Amino acid sequence: MVRVAVSKTAGWGFESLQACHITKGLKMQKIFEYFQGVRREMGKVTWPSKEDVVSHTTLVVVFSIVLSLVVGAFDFAIRWLITR
Repeated sequence: MVRVAVSKTAGWGFESLQACHITKGLKMQKIFEYFQGVRREMGKVTWPSKEDVVSHTTLVVVFSIVLSLVVGAFDFAIRWLITR
């Protein structure tokens, strides 16, 4: 078993207690297992229907337009009051 020098003890005659393991294959296996788990979990997701997506998107767009008009009106009113 190969030992790796620890910075505090290197060169002082102490042997490191941590073994050096080459885990390139293990890392690739873990990455592969991770994506397998992601795919498994994505299969459990309950996706919204097309009608739900369209209705919620429309609601967000309309709300954003209304809110921008309100903020613009306040900005215009405050600017008018300041420059008056």
